[in-house]
Amino acid sequence: MSTEGTIQLISPSLRFRATLEPSKSVLDPHAGLITVEKAKQVRFEGGRASIPVSWLPLLEACPAFTGGPKSKKMIFMADGSDTPDVDPGGPRAARGAITASVRRASEAPVAGWDDMAAKAIVGLVTSGQVRDLVAALTWEAEHKRRATVMTAITKAIANGSGEDPDEAVVADEPVVPEVFGAPVPEED
Repeated sequence: MSTEGTIQLISPSLRFRATLEPSKSVLDPHAGLITVEKAKQVRFEGGRASIPVSWLPLLEACPAFTGGPKSKKMIFMADGSDTPDVDPGGPRAARGAITASVRRASEAPVAGWDDMAAKAIVGLVTSGQVRDLVAALTWEAEHKRRATVMTAITKAIANGSGEDPDEAVVADEPVVPEVFGAPVPEED
C-alpha cells in the first residue's frame, strides 16, 4: 500500500480530482484574503495518483473513496486492498471514449483484416464475430487507423462487446481514443 511514505491510488477516470481538505484562508484587512494552507487534493494522471500516508484519514472520509447513494466510488487503493469495479490495466470509459492500456496485438483479429473494407469490418464487429475487441482496436490503431472501424470497435466495447447487431454504429464524428492519436481519413 505505501512506498516511502506514500499511498498509491487508482481511478477509472484518467484525470479525476478530489479535494480531501479545502484550502484555509485568513482575511487580512490590508492585503485581503490570504491562503495560509493549500487544499489537499488527489490529482489523477492516467488513472493513477499518490498521496502522503498522513492524508489517509482524510481519504477515508472522502465520498469519492467511500462511495454512497449520492456519489460513485472513484478512488481505489492500487494494491487491491479495496476491489475496484474495473480492471485498472484494461479498457476504461473516459468521457464517452474507451481507452485501453498499451498492449500489442500479435496478429490480426480476423484473417485478411487489413485488406477488408471498413464496412465489412464494422459488420463483423457489430455481429459479435470479433471476440477480443481490445486487441482489434489495438491492431487497427497500429495499422490502418480507419476512423469508422475504430469508432465501431469503441462503441462495441462501450455497449458490452457489441451483442446487438441491429444497433447502428454510424457516428457524425469519429469516437476514437486519444491514446491512439488522430484517425486517418478513409475511402470506401
